[in-house]
Amino acid sequence: MSQTQRTQQANRRRASTEPGPLALVSDDTVLRCHDERTGWQWFYDIDGGEPRRYHEAEDYQGVAVPETIVAETLALGNVEWYSVSRTYLEVYAGDSDGE
Repeated sequence: MSQTQRTQQANRRRASTEPGPLALVSDDTVLRCHDERTGWQWFYDIDGGEPRRYHEAEDYQGVAVPETIVAETLALGNVEWYSVSRTYLEVYAGDSDGE
């Protein structure tokens, strides 16, 4: 699937009434993602109503990203994603000792 097709598919999902993956994010949970090919890991959450990405390459510092980028990334075949406790992000970002 081309980048254009993924963008169109993501836009259709966003315009639909179906909740997207970001609906799994709450005060206590984030989306944890892993790229099997590169080994990279990152997280998504919502801050102030806007999606944010916390990527290993950026030392898990939050960066605002459009919802379409989130949808396109999660649609990639080599990316595994699932909802996890926010504690995972806090530990990787160095904000918690895991307790």
